[in-house]
Amino acid sequence: MKKTLLSILVASTMAFSAQAHEGHKVAALETYANIAIDNYSDALADAKKLEVAVEAFVKNPTEKTLAAAKEAWKVSRESYGTTEILMKI
Repeated sequence: MKKTLLSILVASTMAFSAQAHEGHKVAALETYANIAIDNYSDALADAKKLEVAVEAFVKNPTEKTLAAAKEAWKVSRESYGTTEILMKI
């Protein structure tokens, strides 16, 4: 949740900054693009970990593998959440 709010704040700040300071528009867009790349990279890495955890649960459905899959989902959902604002801009 904190990463999501921070991403929204940064994205909003960058959008307003680009409008307010035309001379810094390119730098603002580069910063925004770097934030987007970082967020999508984190989301992809966590999604791959989720995939591994779910596959482990499917192969061996125990309380332990279920708990691991649930935790992996929570982590991957958090990192995916930071990308949602990027789809709205």
